[in-house]
Amino acid sequence: MKSKKYQYVIFSPYFGVLPKYFNLWLKSCEYNKDIKFIVFTDDETRYEIPQNVKIIKISFNDFRKMIQKKFDFPISLNSPYKLCDYKPTYGYVFNEYLEGCKYWGHCDLDLIFGDILKFMPNEKYDKIAYLGHLSLYRNCGKINKLFMESIEGTINYRDILSNDQHFGFDEIGKYNINEIFKKNGLKIFNYEVNVADINCRKENLTIIKYINEKFVKENKNLVFIFDNGKVLANYYQNHNLITKEYAYVHLQKRQMINNISNSSKFIITYNSFNNYFELDEKAYRKNIYKGLDFKWIKFKFRAIKNRTKRFFSINKIIKGRS
Repeated sequence: MKSKKYQYVIFSPYFGVLPKYFNLWLKSCEYNKDIKFIVFTDDETRYEIPQNVKIIKISFNDFRKMIQKKFDFPISLNSPYKLCDYKPTYGYVFNEYLEGCKYWGHCDLDLIFGDILKFMPNEKYDKIAYLGHLSLYRNCGKINKLFMESIEGTINYRDILSNDQHFGFDEIGKYNINEIFKKNGLKIFNYEVNVADINCRKENLTIIKYINEKFVKENKNLVFIFDNGKVLANYYQNHNLITKEYAYVHLQKRQMINNISNSSKFIITYNSFNNYFELDEKAYRKNIYKGLDFKWIKFKFRAIKNRTKRFFSINKIIKGRS
């Protein structure tokens, strides 16, 4: 029997212990049958793997060697966190997996997918999405090597891949991959308007939308339902239940308790995954965060620290050229 040819291939390297809700991530992948997901990992935990998911067991050291073979200069990849800077290179690095596919991409594992393809544009774009938690790139030679181009006056891919600093090449700064796409007149689709990207600085589930290169708050105090491949955001307003479907929910930097093993329908609250229950107004009120919220303070200081480190690293690289 011939193996299925996928038009969409998404890579997710992850090293260390996989997230506590990886089984639910896999379940949400299963419903996206026309997308191939490839996970490189050193975690030996056994899971029920859907047909459209490929788990490649590899040590982080061997994974780093595999990437190094693709470049003629010494790369820096001392920790899995640095992988964010390598995301735009995956079409070049993993080209052996892309035969016949229309788009390749990368995604994080702190997501629960809904119907990804339902929210795709009707016309052709060169890149789908601006942010790194899920992005797709048109599979062609030019675009797969586009990360090698540079923008005058700032750092380039060699600077980024050979330095220990995390630069956020997939989404941050004047040097990021989106800026390189714009420089070349290539079209990017703002897929983020269809995504429930949860604000990591809030305890409650608050969506922030990426619009015109800025984050805008949309809804707060949400409870999500995963229902047989659909992600539904829910809240009550004037005692009326409001429901909206999204392509996926992104639970960035959020410690979640996984109370279910394998289910096609479950509830997502601000801190846990739970077996499905009827979401009447009483159940909704019971499952939203009601305490004081100082979470933003920790992330604000962390963001300032990271920005400062990036700033000095970039300046050092640029000054070193003169």
